[in-house]
Amino acid sequence: TTSVQTTTPVQTADREANRRARQQRETLRVDQALQRAFLQHRPALHRVVDFAVDAAVLAAADAASVAAVEPAASGPASSAVARAAKAAADAAPTGASPEDAWTP
Repeated sequence: TTSVQTTTPVQTADREANRRARQQRETLRVDQALQRAFLQHRPALHRVVDFAVDAAVLAAADAASVAAVEPAASGPASSAVARAAKAAADAAPTGASPEDAWTP
């Protein structure tokens, strides 16, 4: 007698989820390669995109700093945390434009 190996619905679902995740990663890699190729030939646009990404990351870091300060405001280290968050927020350039993203 030979034993028959059965697949449970959970195993089937796991395989399908893994397959979809692999496809999504591959699609992302292709999209990123196409974006890099597109921007490689358009340096001015590349600088604008870099500037926008930098601004978004800075805004997210500022928001995270504020979120970290609020719970700590009741503790003894609150003034040090608040000063660090303020220094990080003050480091952001005000009135920056896309041309500012270019550095020689």
